[in-house]
Amino acid sequence: MSEPSERNPNQVVASLAHAMVARRVATNDAPVEYVLAAERLAWIEQFLETSDSLEELPNSEGDVLGTARRGCRWIQNRWRRTWRMRPRIGLVGPNNQKGLGHLNRDLMKWLPIADWLTPESLAATAESLSIRERRRIQGFLSRLDVLLFAETPFFDWLPREARTLGVRVVCVPNWEWLHPGLRWLHDVDLMICPTWRAHATLTEWRERFGFRWELRCCPWPIDVAAIPFRQREVCRRFVFVNGTDRNHPQRRDGSVTAVRRKGIEWLIDAARRLPHVPFLVWTQTDESLDVPGNVEIKGSVPMNADLYRDGDVCVQLSRWEGIGLPLLECQAAGMPLITVDEAPMNEHHPFLAVPVADRELLELWPRRWIAAPRVNPDDVVATLAKCFGQDISQASRASRDFVEREHSWHQVRSQLLEWIIGDAVPVGRKS
Repeated sequence: MSEPSERNPNQVVASLAHAMVARRVATNDAPVEYVLAAERLAWIEQFLETSDSLEELPNSEGDVLGTARRGCRWIQNRWRRTWRMRPRIGLVGPNNQKGLGHLNRDLMKWLPIADWLTPESLAATAESLSIRERRRIQGFLSRLDVLLFAETPFFDWLPREARTLGVRVVCVPNWEWLHPGLRWLHDVDLMICPTWRAHATLTEWRERFGFRWELRCCPWPIDVAAIPFRQREVCRRFVFVNGTDRNHPQRRDGSVTAVRRKGIEWLIDAARRLPHVPFLVWTQTDESLDVPGNVEIKGSVPMNADLYRDGDVCVQLSRWEGIGLPLLECQAAGMPLITVDEAPMNEHHPFLAVPVADRELLELWPRRWIAAPRVNPDDVVATLAKCFGQDISQASRASRDFVEREHSWHQVRSQLLEWIIGDAVPVGRKS
């Protein structure tokens, strides 16, 4: 029995090692390294199972459109590529008030998207699509040259269907919601990483597991013009954007604990210890928060820019982020940023960064563990106290300049579009 190698791990060895490490992880004193090792071995198992069964996966297209579609595919693709003036890009993803919804609306605004398929527009879930809905999705794909989505295609079989039709598949990945065992990863042509943290993760996976996608990194842009700049002079009030973040139950050894991705509990603790410092918290959740008198709670706003009209410095104590749009939007509005000194949060040019004290293991979903940073509450208090009452005029202007220079759609739109289209440029395009 051979030992596992970097590129071709032995499945039997991986399974045995995973079982042994899993038993060690079940103890209460398992260190971070053991859990992450178990996760990686689990990934290897899933990756090998997926790779071995790729040729055996059912082609759902045959169940919907039959042989006629397959017989005319060559003619259809030839017509599309010969006569269309430019490649047609189709977007798949939600249109909601969460971060992913805002990202998709920006894609619609700044790129020549020909069609947008939203999960909200379908009456059923991915597991219970009707024949009519499957035909609608097939019709959506048949009109495209490029399929684009952020984070997830929502239907695991969608990228493979697109590739079968000769459609280029482009993904904007959020590192925390991926693992190498996901079936649809093999059918992506291009990964455009929105952070260097994501780029480093996927670079390792491509080298270790042999994925064949192209890999690019574009620090993700925002609509800077939609967020008015206001010069801040002195730090008199802190702003915290919680969004839709709720308690995330974490199960381990039969016990259940709850953590918050945005770290609002750290902020509220600091506010109690700084009773003379005003705080403004924006949250879209309906849960009641036990906050001291110096914390004002507000709800939803019509536009994201409204979140940054009041206050002077934005505090975002995230344990993890895919991109972290509020960390960029606040700076576009002229608010210096305080965040945790961990990627990708510290990629966003913070004014001050709270040091990482240690790490805690969080299971985002089954078999997906991450080592998330944990901060010392004393460090949070000290950082906020250091900033409060200080002159921030230069930091305010520098924050806006940073976003305009490195995170503006005006700066990156052409490059992004060139990457997305890639080899999908139609043949014989008319002038």
